[in-house]
Amino acid sequence: MAGTRTSTQRTARTSKRATTSVPHVALIIETSSSFGRRLIRGVGQYVRENGPWAVYVEPRSIFDPAPRWLKSWQGDGIICNAAQPAFARTVLDLAIPTVDIHEQTHETELCQVFNDDRAIGHQAAEHLLRNGFTQFGFVGYRGVY
Repeated sequence: MAGTRTSTQRTARTSKRATTSVPHVALIIETSSSFGRRLIRGVGQYVRENGPWAVYVEPRSIFDPAPRWLKSWQGDGIICNAAQPAFARTVLDLAIPTVDIHEQTHETELCQVFNDDRAIGHQAAEHLLRNGFTQFGFVGYRGVY
């Protein structure tokens, strides 16, 4: 993921949880899609290589509301897919450091990580040209990709 967006309006807060050396991170990402499952797998790999983290994850859809336990959760960080405005507001109200991976919503105060689709397309075209392909196309959404 090539791009990031941060908010200058938010300030980090310390966790209400008693400080330990192991960060507690909630992964509020849909397990109903292969994208979400691969992202969770990638976080797991990061934790294995750089951890330890205490990771909280539960089965969910991208359309599910924020989990009930979140409002009283005393963790250190959240990685989420804030696809719904109400979900994003809930997470913002917590004032817990959060990274949002939902790249279709750009009008948010959440810090975001997202793909650089133009660079990805450029690299794909270069790869195809290097391998002798001279005719190729792309199917996507007008104005989005």
